[in-house]
Amino acid sequence: MISKNVRKGNQILIILVTSGDTCGDPKIRELESQKAAKILGVKNVKFIREKEGFSPISKKLKAIKSMVEKFKPDEIYLPHENEKDENHKNTFKAIKLLLSNYSAKFYGYEIWTAIRRPTLYIKIDDEIEKKKAALKEYGSQLKKIDYIDLALSLNRYRGLTSNKGKFCEAFEEINWLK
Repeated sequence: MISKNVRKGNQILIILVTSGDTCGDPKIRELESQKAAKILGVKNVKFIREKEGFSPISKKLKAIKSMVEKFKPDEIYLPHENEKDENHKNTFKAIKLLLSNYSAKFYGYEIWTAIRRPTLYIKIDDEIEKKKAALKEYGSQLKKIDYIDLALSLNRYRGLTSNKGKFCEAFEEINWLK
């Protein structure tokens, strides 16, 4: 979805909340993230460098609000509300606290936990090779888990169940007023 939006001429800002300090060398992980973003065509990558297990009310996270207000996006994508990973859950909570009044469309995406009832499917058949190439940049993380196979399996499943393409990404629209 990222490279598809870049191809359409949309400006993308990626904000990474943690640098994976408990799962490896944060400097290596940040470099991997920058290389992956470059493959996808993203020029704007920012790092909050919050420690793993952070609180959603951490003062460091306030930087997200100023970054978003400066960039002025129409759409904001974040881990969906029911992600099982604690950092992903806390990212959702922090964005809700910081940006629930911000005028944009918000969409939750899947990382470790599938969305129960997606409201949006994006066909990524034309971007799948670029996605694979970007994922390959995360060498330090691929030593432990085959994230490429995990991501492509989920994308194939979403393509099959949505009937929109061979590979799809699924999202849920977030309504902060619920």
